[in-house]
Amino acid sequence: MGRVSLIDDIAVYDRIITEKNHQRKGLATFLLKELEKIALSKGFSNNLLVATEEGKLLYETLGWKMYCLHTSVVIPAED
Repeated sequence: MGRVSLIDDIAVYDRIITEKNHQRKGLATFLLKELEKIALSKGFSNNLLVATEEGKLLYETLGWKMYCLHTSVVIPAED
């Protein structure tokens, strides 16, 4: 699963997730490249990727560089 949001002149990639039993098979890399194709086809070449610390390690091997830190807060749903 993954998302790309096209805002102004920036493609923002977020929530690139591979289920545990499918990790380490190149699926996240494939997904990211497919999302990038979509962004490029619409004229977006400035890219910003939101990543977890674990994901950051993968993306750095793909040539992405850290621009700044990002913090998220999740408010759990009440039962």
